Amino acid sequence: MFDLVVIGHIAKDTIIREGAKTHSIGGAPYYAGIAARKMGGNVGIVSKIGADLDNSSLSVFNEMGIQTCIRRTKGLTTSFELEYLKDSRKLTLKQACEPILFEEVPKRFLNSRSILLSPIAGEISPIFVEKLYRETDSLIAADAQGFVRRFDSKGITQFAFWEDAGRILPLLDIVKFSKREALTAMNCDSIDKAAQKILNFGPEIVIITLGDEGVVIRGKENLFIKPKTLPKRVLETTGAGDIFLGVFLLEYALTKDVANSGNIATIAATKSTETTGLSRFVTRDTIEKDIQKF
Repeated sequence: MFDLVVIGHIAKDTIIREGAKTHSIGGAPYYAGIAARKMGGNVGIVSKIGADLDNSSLSVFNEMGIQTCIRRTKGLTTSFELEYLKDSRKLTLKQACEPILFEEVPKRFLNSRSILLSPIAGEISPIFVEKLYRETDSLIAADAQGFVRRFDSKGITQFAFWEDAGRILPLLDIVKFSKREALTAMNCDSIDKAAQKILNFGPEIVIITLGDEGVVIRGKENLFIKPKTLPKRVLETTGAGDIFLGVFLLEYALTKDVANSGNIATIAATKSTETTGLSRFVTRDTIEKDIQKF
């Protein structure tokens, strides 16, 4: 049995900071999947890529012992340009891969303590979620970002009211939003109102991330978790939300302890911003040492 299966597109990311460009793969299968694996979880990923992504970019999954179902199409891999400005981030979709179909998911990937649906460009449909709900007993979680994103004619990302919320949210156990996503998707003017509206649809736990300020968790418990320490330095923030959610789901699926899962995930996400590359992903030993300091 898997501890966590992550379903969503692997992306080719171009990251721009102060005019300097770097290139890497991204998406929740990468960030959430590797974060959970480094914490000791048995992790699987289901994704779809284009002919333009070479196999060397995917070798990290095999090297880390992550089981994969990555289908290759004749088209292009989902690609984003992320430009970090002074107080904001401009996200532009450059190209999008084909949607992931439920029928393409091997049955063994449905045998998992938790399944994370994390679309980045609408690749997971409401029909996919409905079929998954009927076919698995796993805890089902979702990152709302890919469900509420919309793209203008130039590919620039915007957030919109979640028209399919009443169709998808009742099928989820856990759902995560950023603050901006939650307020826009629920058409609310406060986090508390947005969280309650989301809970009314049926999920047991709602997570709303606030960047370096912490995370709000509502549902089974009402928590506001702040980072216990600030990052020593911030070198990279891309994927920190995915890292948080991957670690949270791994811990929660094993323990059902909301507060402890949130604290561990917050430490993992905070530490991920201090460096780059695979060193962003920390082990359980590293986190336990941090916890013992407090």
